[in-house]
Amino acid sequence: KDHSAAKFKAADNDKDGLLTEDELVHYFHPASKAEVLLLEAGKQFEELDKDKDGKLTLVEFYGDFEVPAEVIAYSAAKHDHTKPVKDAVAREFVVLDEDGDHRLSVEEFKHIHTGEHHIRNDMETFVAEIDADGDGHVSIEEVEAKYDTMDSHHVVARYFGSTDDEL
Repeated sequence: KDHSAAKFKAADNDKDGLLTEDELVHYFHPASKAEVLLLEAGKQFEELDKDKDGKLTLVEFYGDFEVPAEVIAYSAAKHDHTKPVKDAVAREFVVLDEDGDHRLSVEEFKHIHTGEHHIRNDMETFVAEIDADGDGHVSIEEVEAKYDTMDSHHVVARYFGSTDDEL
């Protein structure tokens, strides 16, 4: 109840104790307002941070889910990047761990609520797959060269729709 009240107050831009339609967006979609996002992420972070040290380990990041043996070994090896882990949750943890300290701060963790890290990862994958000259950019020539195979690409389908539509 306290969390809901704090979230309501954070979403209330004009501080009149009522939420307009625009303010309701902030309440129900925390990523739309930084203050609400931090509250929402902070609450979940606090629940996951079992040792209350202000950082999430990979094992804590799993929450109540069973942690696969592969992930426990990966975590114990301080996320040895020479041996990529197949587990999707562990890969997500590594993406969120911006400073590479093998632990998530609440600032790093909050990105899980925005979806931004998924979009960035998708775009990096997309560029890597069609960037023929390896310059880190996509030209119209590179798009046209891959055009026939792009329709089945998950990034195209998710963000751009079918290639049957004009890009």
